[in-house]
Amino acid sequence: MTLSLVDDRFAAAMAEKFSRYFSLDPDIRQVVAISYARTTGDFDSLKETLARCVTDEDRTKIIGAMGWLGKPESLGSALDLIRNGQVKKQDTGRFYISAANCPDSREFLLTNFDFMVRQLKEVFVGSRVPSRTIEATVPLIGIGREAEMRRLLQGYTSPDLQTGVKKSLEGLNVNIRMAKAIP
Repeated sequence: MTLSLVDDRFAAAMAEKFSRYFSLDPDIRQVVAISYARTTGDFDSLKETLARCVTDEDRTKIIGAMGWLGKPESLGSALDLIRNGQVKKQDTGRFYISAANCPDSREFLLTNFDFMVRQLKEVFVGSRVPSRTIEATVPLIGIGREAEMRRLLQGYTSPDLQTGVKKSLEGLNVNIRMAKAIP
């Protein structure tokens, strides 16, 4: 999958296989779906493929690929699937973490961060999933938006989120130092 994230020609070649998604080897489907999302931004085809998925494995691959759509309107459509209950609740974190990994999706995720946290807290009552999702997303979506991210995190004072908030700020600090060290 990593090559499809940095090599646009490879991603385009992989994306061409998307129309044959269900006939592909399961080990390559995620690469193909993410490549398709990155290169086309085509939410509708991903949604149609999601509706045809019969296994949880394929569903999570398509949901994860939706995080790589990069365009606010496409990401908004994917988030609407979550809001409307068309994505299994346990699979929603996959979308958020994928969106955090996609540089073009980070601003959208930051804008919808409060919804993400509220939604995860409602679904995963009493678990560390919301905290771990904060921990996984903030170090990425906060790059270049450090002050805004820190202000936002100050509002999350509940004990069940504190570990994720603290760890996410540590990760963000590391990423900031690394970004400054790169010439």
